[in-house]
Amino acid sequence: MTTTDNTDANDPCDYNAVDQGTPSAAWLAADCDGDGNPNGTDSNPLVAIAIDDAFTAPYGTGTSYNILTVMTSLLMMVTQLQELAVQQLV
Repeated sequence: MTTTDNTDANDPCDYNAVDQGTPSAAWLAADCDGDGNPNGTDSNPLVAIAIDDAFTAPYGTGTSYNILTVMTSLLMMVTQLQELAVQQLV
């Protein structure tokens, strides 16, 4: 426990968001809430929750979606778009 901010310096998941600054690669790769989504792509890294997820299912049937797969696909598309934008600027 640090004496200045009441967090454990040995636990990357024990932090005050206002003190975090730029996250390290180790923190981005960690999964503080244990939901299988690394902190770097998790909009809520301390709580395993899906926010604003919307899917449709055929009437009268059940449908399941792996939101991590969907989010990974979206993140890959965004990354590709960013790379194209950078290429056009050069």
